[in-house]
Amino acid sequence: MQKAMGFISIAKATELDVNGYQNYVVLFPRAKWLLVRNAMFEQNFIEKAEDNMHHSVSIYSVVKNNNKIGIALPRYDENDKPFLFIPRTYNKRRLDKMNSRKTILRDYYIFDVNDDFEIDSDAKLTFFQ
Repeated sequence: MQKAMGFISIAKATELDVNGYQNYVVLFPRAKWLLVRNAMFEQNFIEKAEDNMHHSVSIYSVVKNNNKIGIALPRYDENDKPFLFIPRTYNKRRLDKMNSRKTILRDYYIFDVNDDFEIDSDAKLTFFQ
């Protein structure tokens, strides 16, 4: 397995969203992400699980400067421990059409989640090189 290259702290947002879910803030040195819970996750996850497509249902949206820049997907490791995967949205082939400020440049992981994919209070956003 690759060695983790960095960790970024995740904090709880001060206010709950309109559906009563906890949102989270990721503070980078020059940027801030908001992780917003997908209110329809449970319903969509069950529907997609019947078709074995449940791996494509996002549990959080990643928002930066009021723009959705990505998603967080629920995953299980080989020991059936849950974690969140935030895939990169940067695509070299579409570079001329994309604004790099509205993309995620690398894959990120959040390993500190409970069985319902809720982020723990001392969780870290992890990335690998």
